Amino acid sequence: MGSISNNSQIRFPENFKGIFESQARWYEERLTVARRDLCEMPIPEEFRPFFDFITERSQPSFILLPILFLEVARESGGITDRHQDFLPALMLSMEIIAVMDDTIDGSNTRSEHQTFPGRWGAHSSTSCVAVLMSMLIQQIANSFPSLLDLTLEAVRGVGAKELREEFDRYPRHVDDFPRILENRYGQTIDGYRFVISSALRLNGMADLPRASLVPFARIGQDVDDLVNLIEDRGKQGENDDLRRGLVTSALVQALRLQPGLAVELRELWHLRTETRLRRLDDIHRSIRTSMLTHGVTPVIDQITADVKTCEQAAPFYLQQLMRRAGQTWLDRVAGFGRPATTENILK
Repeated sequence: MGSISNNSQIRFPENFKGIFESQARWYEERLTVARRDLCEMPIPEEFRPFFDFITERSQPSFILLPILFLEVARESGGITDRHQDFLPALMLSMEIIAVMDDTIDGSNTRSEHQTFPGRWGAHSSTSCVAVLMSMLIQQIANSFPSLLDLTLEAVRGVGAKELREEFDRYPRHVDDFPRILENRYGQTIDGYRFVISSALRLNGMADLPRASLVPFARIGQDVDDLVNLIEDRGKQGENDDLRRGLVTSALVQALRLQPGLAVELRELWHLRTETRLRRLDDIHRSIRTSMLTHGVTPVIDQITADVKTCEQAAPFYLQQLMRRAGQTWLDRVAGFGRPATTENILK
């Protein structure tokens, strides 16, 4: 297979166990070779320093979806050479989403490394995404034309919803929160559909039914948002969703159980002034405490229900996988609220 360059070495996340831990080493060679092939894709020479910067700073969590892709392939007929050949394109699509996410979120740091906009400036992201997108479309059109429509749908969907999210920050009306949250889930649904359906189509299988896809994708977003809230990622150099004016399920649940929280939220989001930073810190702390107290357990309950739903709605040959993958996400946050185990889900 040839030598593996340093910047193609993958990083496995430490906090995800279950399916992602047990299969990681099984797929390590496949994933490392795919990462090398990604790094060796032909690119304009002018783009080389920017592309090297991106590929040298892979996020550990980004290995989760390639593992899921390989697991779906295995359970739906087997991993073929076509699946292996598709992995670099899948990894490239995730780098595109990373640049978009980090730019929209204003994240200068992710996984203890500088992000693309953090290093090169947010003004550079548009040109960067344009180059990466042209590389992705060329790869798909040349080697996987049957997946071109799926790729374009994912690109359009995620891009449009990312843009919508930027202009939905700091909403003034609580009545808008459900629509905004659905848009947030929609990005994840588009992304997971691309990953899962690509694996299925390469085996000649039908797409995952939407009744299974939607709760499965929602699980991933809710877990990510809970981790941001509970592990206080703002102290690790990442963005705080609450301070950034984002609507999450934990916030919606906290408002449902404590409607008066809306007054503090309005002050935090709409009465920001430089002379009142201490007051804003106090309000932020108060709202965050309410979210931890009133929002976490209902979200974990919803995740638990979604694990069961996505399993039941999946085709029979994917039901075990949907169960194991969903449980893996659930285990990541189970200790944050009431213990959520396989036994709980079966009841």
